[in-house]
Amino acid sequence: MKINHRRTTAQANVPSVERGPATPRRRSQRTTSPECVSNAEALLLPGVGHIAALVRALDEQNLRTPLIDAIHRGVPFLGILSRAANPV
Repeated sequence: MKINHRRTTAQANVPSVERGPATPRRRSQRTTSPECVSNAEALLLPGVGHIAALVRALDEQNLRTPLIDAIHRGVPFLGILSRAANPV
């Protein structure tokens, strides 16, 4: 899923993350389409380094509701959080 915010180290790894689940029968796809999120077989949200920026971007692109709805329907979801971006 494409999120428009400042480029981070985690964002720079998005192409690598996209290739991970790809197989000859299945491919990954970046999207900003709520319909695509609603119809996804699985969801992968890489490079979530700042949760407030993520939520803002999801809201601006009308993606939060379809994402939450898909998760509630049991669509497999993986969100990758960069610990370096969120020191404890």
